[in-house]
Amino acid sequence: WRSAAVLGIFIYLGFVMQTIGPSLTTASKTGFITGLAVVFTPMLSPYILKKNPEWYSWLGVGIAVIGLGLLSLNGWQLPSIGDMYVLACALCFGFQIVLLEKYSPRLNGMLLSMAQFIWIGLLALATSAPKLGQIKDFTTSTWLIVLYLGVMATAVCFLVQTIAQRYVPAVRAAIIMQTEPIVGVLFAWLLLGEALSFK
Repeated sequence: WRSAAVLGIFIYLGFVMQTIGPSLTTASKTGFITGLAVVFTPMLSPYILKKNPEWYSWLGVGIAVIGLGLLSLNGWQLPSIGDMYVLACALCFGFQIVLLEKYSPRLNGMLLSMAQFIWIGLLALATSAPKLGQIKDFTTSTWLIVLYLGVMATAVCFLVQTIAQRYVPAVRAAIIMQTEPIVGVLFAWLLLGEALSFK
C-alpha cells in the first residue's frame, strides 16, 4: 500500500498537470515536453536506484528526444506557463517510471496496479468532489469516452507497464514508451489521412 501510494501520487499529479498544461500551450509543445520524461528517467535513476545508466541508454534517450522534437516541434517559442505545467507532468512520470523499477520486482504486479488505481481514484475524488454534480449532464457518448479512457488508456496501460517493469529497466522502459508519438503519427496517416512531411 505504501509503494502504491507513492506511485499513485506521482501518476495523479502527472495527470493533473497533463490536464491543465495543454489548455495553456500548443498541442505540439505538449507532446514534446511530455516526452521529456525519457530525459528525467536517467537523471533520477542514480538518486533513487543508486545506479548510473549505461552510455548507450543516454544515446537512446538522445535519439528519442531528437525524434520527438522532429515529430512535435515547429520552430522555437519561449516557454509559457502551460509549458511549465507539462514539464512538471513529465517530471512526475519520470519519477513514476524510476520508482516502478524499484518497487515492481518485489511486488505482485496485478496487486500493485490495483492499489495504485485505488490511491489515484481517492485523490481524484477528493479533488473533483465540488464539481461531481456535472456528471448528471454527461451524454452516453461522454460516458463511453470516459469508460474507454479509464479502462484501455489508463488501467490496461499501467497494468502492462507495472508487470513489464519487473523485467525491463526504467530507462529502457522510458525509451520504449517514446514510441507512442510514432504510433500516433502512423495512425493519423492510416486512419485520418494526415499527410506526412519529409521531417
